[in-house]
Amino acid sequence: MPRAFLLALALLLSNGPSQAGAPPSCPPGQAFDGASCVACAVGEYGPGGASPCLACAPGTYSATTGAASCLLCSPGRFQAAAGASFCMDCPVGRFSDTAGAVECTSCDLGTFQAVTGSTSCNDCPAGFFADVKAATACAPCAAGTFTDVTASASCTPCAPGTATAVVGSIACNACAAGTFAAGVGATSCDACACAEASCDPTSGCVSAPVADSSDTGRLVLALALLAAGATVLVLRPAAVRR
Repeated sequence: MPRAFLLALALLLSNGPSQAGAPPSCPPGQAFDGASCVACAVGEYGPGGASPCLACAPGTYSATTGAASCLLCSPGRFQAAAGASFCMDCPVGRFSDTAGAVECTSCDLGTFQAVTGSTSCNDCPAGFFADVKAATACAPCAAGTFTDVTASASCTPCAPGTATAVVGSIACNACAAGTFAAGVGATSCDACACAEASCDPTSGCVSAPVADSSDTGRLVLALALLAAGATVLVLRPAAVRR
């Protein structure tokens, strides 16, 4: 038997069973299509070897052919579908602060975002509020209400004795002397129809004490007049004759 034939037979046996029909090993980014190694399409990647091309997972993408791996969507962007060739910007009112997002997060109450592709939301400034999630803008506090802090989800009505007519207020103003605001959420103070000293800023005119001829009644009346700022003349009682 010729020596060359024996050497070829020995080499065949040393390589093990025949691999005929097995796909060839392709480089990363390619896969065997039955005839040759071809580049993977956009939205796919090829690990190489005998592996087929695989679709990019949600949150990743491949924009070029022949990719060996997929790229993560950058913060502010997302991709919910598999096999994507691009990522999308987060819409207004939403954000993504991590890479590889499959969806964006809604802005929380008291915050907003008016720009697409954002990585965070902004707090509403004092005097403004956002009472819904995914807000694209904050609304000013209505007249008669206020908020003095940032990131508010609501505004606070003015307390009795205070008022504001300004939209977007950060505080309510105390009623001036001689005026009052009896309820909450007042936009203005009303004038009292009585002397300034008898006007309570939270309820209006205060009723005068009931007349009483007794010493106790006169004392109560004197104290009320003193509280109102009047001058009271105190007379000594007459000496009792014996």
